[in-house]
Amino acid sequence: MPIVYFSSYSSDLEPAMHRVLTGLESFFHEEFTAQTGGEGFDPARIRHTLEHSNVLVVALGGGASSVKSVESSIEDPFASERVRFEIVSAMHLDLIIIPLLIDDASLPDKRLAPGSVKRLLDCKSYRLKYESWSQDLQRLCKDLQQELEFKTMMKSNLKTDPMRDLMESEAIRGNTLGQEFISSLEGRRVVELAQHQLDEARRKNNRIEEKSALSALGLAYARLGQTQKSIEYFEEQLALVRDLGDIGEECPLLANLGDACAVTGNVAQARKYYERQLELSIEADDRASIASAHNGLGFVCVKQNQIDTAIEHYQQALLLYRELKMVDKELELLVGVGLNQLKLKRWQDACDNLEQALDLSRYLENREEETRLLVDLGDAHFQLGNFQRVNACLNQAEDSLSGTLHPGLASLKSQIQSIRGALPPVK
Repeated sequence: MPIVYFSSYSSDLEPAMHRVLTGLESFFHEEFTAQTGGEGFDPARIRHTLEHSNVLVVALGGGASSVKSVESSIEDPFASERVRFEIVSAMHLDLIIIPLLIDDASLPDKRLAPGSVKRLLDCKSYRLKYESWSQDLQRLCKDLQQELEFKTMMKSNLKTDPMRDLMESEAIRGNTLGQEFISSLEGRRVVELAQHQLDEARRKNNRIEEKSALSALGLAYARLGQTQKSIEYFEEQLALVRDLGDIGEECPLLANLGDACAVTGNVAQARKYYERQLELSIEADDRASIASAHNGLGFVCVKQNQIDTAIEHYQQALLLYRELKMVDKELELLVGVGLNQLKLKRWQDACDNLEQALDLSRYLENREEETRLLVDLGDAHFQLGNFQRVNACLNQAEDSLSGTLHPGLASLKSQIQSIRGALPPVK
């Protein structure tokens, strides 16, 4: 669900931003929430609001007849301090950051921009032109939806086994409060106990306990949404694991680090971790870990717009997951291959893989994925001119959406309307 924080913008932008809000609400329906930091510059209030958001939009430009460049906004002392604070806070909270250029708005020269604005310039920007507003906004909405799903998937990939290690650790066994609350360890309570375990392990020079505590801290901070903090602990754990020569633990830890770096947008570093995971997994002939590494590399290649290479990695992972009879992962990979083939306009290949995925989603009784696939197939078959199949897919999707609506499916309604609106009239 997109909870979008809109950075402060000039009154000139209000008509354009109203259109943006209307478009986002139309695409995401009741799933969409918009918020701002309120009037004035109140760092505590802004930080609190951002903590309850997952997207920061920094809108730049002016009205249809008066376009203002970002330089003029940044040069204003009040706007500069607040906008910079919003950008830095959003980066620390791992929010998706979108520079939104209205019509002919321009970004500043990176060499002359302040540090925080330099980071903004590293983010993918979107331009909404008045003459192509609907198409531009639709592309933004689809990309945002995919980015949110990507981050959710990456976070869910973080392994949870070390939590059991924490609960069985010496530090908690000796802590009566820990025993009392062991069934409800979450969030900051886990951080508190894991930090205690880490301090005790280092005091006693117990490297096994230290490794367990570092792992638990990394996972706990990941759950709290503080992914950069989790990476720091995972990296400490990795150094310790390598020092102990524990290759069996290194592969899943590399996967965790790859996933965490991908969440923060550091895909170059994520790629290095996945590549090392792949190398070690091949040496150990660990088929599941090889598949996991290919899957991670596929994600990274998608983010780097290397779609052909991404598909190759996904297909390698798909073959291995089939061999291992991991049907849920097989479904995930079929969808990944099919959707990326759509990006390359390989319509028939995409249809073949998405039809297989549809059958598998029904076998697994995954109604949410089934509904998404029906809409994706409707789009793919439309490109091939298979209008009878398009109608069949969309009718089934609408039947599914008419029942109890899953929170993640509301945006499909607007996609169905868009495809139906492009269908030729029935003769």
